[in-house]
Amino acid sequence: MVALILTGCERNRRDSAVATAGETILSEQQLEYLLPEGFRLEMTEEVFRFVENWADEAILAEAALDLDLHENPKVAYRLEETRRMILASAFEQSVIMDRVNVDSVKIYKYYTDNIDEFIRKRDEVRCEHIMLADSSEAEFIHELLDSLSFEEIAAQFSHDPENLDIGYLAKDEMHPKLAQAAFGLREGDFIGPIKTEFGFHYIKLIDFAPKGSLREFVDVRDVLEDIITEREFQKAYQEVLDSLRCEKIVSVDSAIVKENLSGNEN
Repeated sequence: MVALILTGCERNRRDSAVATAGETILSEQQLEYLLPEGFRLEMTEEVFRFVENWADEAILAEAALDLDLHENPKVAYRLEETRRMILASAFEQSVIMDRVNVDSVKIYKYYTDNIDEFIRKRDEVRCEHIMLADSSEAEFIHELLDSLSFEEIAAQFSHDPENLDIGYLAKDEMHPKLAQAAFGLREGDFIGPIKTEFGFHYIKLIDFAPKGSLREFVDVRDVLEDIITEREFQKAYQEVLDSLRCEKIVSVDSAIVKENLSGNEN
């Protein structure tokens, strides 16, 4: 039997052990690195379950080493393949991404050079949204709308508070019931509760943008930054790869590749 031992963490010692499983140690720094984005380091129930899963994998890995499974050719190749992928990704992030430089000037230039792309092809609305689980919550919220702002209610009670502003959307980009309601509102007005298969909703119209209007730079800036960053990354990636191919010898035996492909077909 292998015990999972949780220890207290000294906040000034990032190499202190959070947990041990068999002979494997999980340090506080490792835990912080491994935790999915959004998790806090305090020992909440979710973090504790994460550590338990880590411990299960750790003792299984130790058991595999005890049986020398890492010496199995297939396992050894998969370990090497994983190592190669991690190193390649680290190189991309530390070397290639370092060549990517996207600033506000580049983003705005792309916007002005391609201004026709940002003319709306259809009517759109920009709404704020409150999502609730059931009718009792919806009735409770309805009573609060006279005393609290839409934004205050969303922050305190919405089941999706981070998506209060859902941005500009056309009719076919919204749930049919929400679209019907939103396109019938005047700016500043709200409506609800609207029942869908996802729950109960309140929506508030912030802006109506007709077909032919121009998307403002502030509304598309983040998307443009992602597009330009990806383009510059691909350009830098190819430049670095071409340079490395001149330094490193790459040889492919096409006859062996074809022979293996033929064997797989049989």
